[in-house]
Amino acid sequence: MRRAAFFIALFTSTHTAAFARPVVDPAADRHETGDGQREVGVPKVVGVGTVEGPMGKVGTGRDGNLGDVLGPRMRMAVDVGVPVSATWRLSGRGALLLGSAGQALDTLCDAGREAADSDDSRSTPHPTCISYGLSLEAHLRHDFRTDVPVGAALPWISFGVGAEQSWLKASSGQSDRVIGSFEGSFTGIHLAMPAVGVDWHLDDRYIFGVFVHASIGRYLHRTGTLDMALASPVDADYGGPSTHAWLGGGFQVGRF
Repeated sequence: MRRAAFFIALFTSTHTAAFARPVVDPAADRHETGDGQREVGVPKVVGVGTVEGPMGKVGTGRDGNLGDVLGPRMRMAVDVGVPVSATWRLSGRGALLLGSAGQALDTLCDAGREAADSDDSRSTPHPTCISYGLSLEAHLRHDFRTDVPVGAALPWISFGVGAEQSWLKASSGQSDRVIGSFEGSFTGIHLAMPAVGVDWHLDDRYIFGVFVHASIGRYLHRTGTLDMALASPVDADYGGPSTHAWLGGGFQVGRF
């Protein structure tokens, strides 16, 4: 009976160890080595700032050029991740998008600014030409080195996917003039978000890095209405979904 219990306990312990998920301690991945270098860990929280510009088409229709509708924008994000290993990091990211209206809407914005400058600024509404939105993303990052001295470069690559909801508002602010306004919304997905960058570990707790990135995606649902002062609203002709891209670069600050 004792022998049977012994073999049952041995079988249970070995199989439990074989199938148990390993726990990765970020602090264990970062220590001083004998040659003055240190093995680096994976940052838990990263703040990301990016400036990016549009390329391609938002749709196949007459008003489908992305740059005509949405202008360059800033992407301010918070990235929270967990280490998969000493060189791999999986993270979730939330980003606030703030930008300008596209080239085709410059006439509305310029006309509104000119009217506001020529009239009494206290009684004349100012033009509104902005785009704003939210993006939720998942990223997988790989570091090419595991041990670097403080201040040395640490190159990395990453790949991500995500979803975006953006809004656009372009108005001259002059309701009594034949100028008009435009409002639209864009809902889509990021099919691929590759990035390449370099980090510098300032000390055992903080990093600073720069990178370039791209976001290739499709806006699956788009709305847009052009409202002229003396005409009925006209729906924008975006056509069917089309692949577009945002290209840019930025910086990041991280904490272990």
